[in-house]
Amino acid sequence: MLYRVLARFTAPPETAAWQDDLAAFARHHRQMLHVHPWAVTPLTGHSYPGANALPIGEAALRILQQAGITGDAAVAAFSGIVALNYGWSSFVLAREAADAASGGGAVQLAPPPPEFPLTAEAAGPMNRYGSEDHYEWTLKQLLAGIEADSRR
Repeated sequence: MLYRVLARFTAPPETAAWQDDLAAFARHHRQMLHVHPWAVTPLTGHSYPGANALPIGEAALRILQQAGITGDAAVAAFSGIVALNYGWSSFVLAREAADAASGGGAVQLAPPPPEFPLTAEAAGPMNRYGSEDHYEWTLKQLLAGIEADSRR
């Protein structure tokens, strides 16, 4: 089954802007996981889930090569994007399961004890973990780091 899921991945069209292409690649990869949520856990347990994973890696490596990022740095950047998406998808799945178990409403985290004032201050954003805007912020930071490293 994983083989079939991986075969359904379609890389976004490439442009002249590798940063935009890498962001689009990350979003497409995460969308594949969103459409097949059952596949998230098995995929995280396989460093090489089969030959149908090769086109996914090839697409990312081709984009990174446009930026002059190859070898270990390219593998690390690709791995970072995949890890972000696997982790993020796991957060979202857990959040959706908790919301469904509560009758469909968004689960709100209980206020923390007073000895955790910074956590209390971040309670609103903590209740939105796994949100689209949090993902986009995190992806932007990851891509900024990759881009900064490419200029060395």
